[in-house]
Amino acid sequence: VGVHLHIRELTTRLQEANDSLEKRVGERTAELAQTIDALHAEIIERKRGEEERVRLARAIEQAAEAIFVADAQWLFTYVNPAFEQMSGYTMDEVLGQPCAILRSNSDKPGHHNHIRGIINRDNAWSGRLATRKKDGSFFEAETTASAVRDSKGAIINYVIIQRDVTHELK
Repeated sequence: VGVHLHIRELTTRLQEANDSLEKRVGERTAELAQTIDALHAEIIERKRGEEERVRLARAIEQAAEAIFVADAQWLFTYVNPAFEQMSGYTMDEVLGQPCAILRSNSDKPGHHNHIRGIINRDNAWSGRLATRKKDGSFFEAETTASAVRDSKGAIINYVIIQRDVTHELK
């Protein structure tokens, strides 16, 4: 009788341990399922963001307007193919160079400093600029320049878009 009692007690304990283990496995499985769902949602969001960045990059690369980016010191950090075509400069030739290589000799002294002041104050400037090509010739560019600011409001880049309007003016 004592052995049967002992076996029943062990069986009961074993069943309780099994039930407890199954409960913990079920809880952990539910936690893992939630984690997997959260990771899946994050992957989808990141993929969407990457697709958006690729779409934006393609739009800039394929734009008919010259688009270039300068750092806070007005040194080239990026140019698109239309810039290369309009200016005659390749990206490798201008990266790290001052944007001043595009300045016309006919600009009034301080003209570009005045424009920079407007951009820094108002975040953008639009107008027409005579722009020097690599070969020394010029084209008239309808230009928009905008400041890019970080979360604290400091200028980190400038984005400049130019459209050659030389033929339209003639």
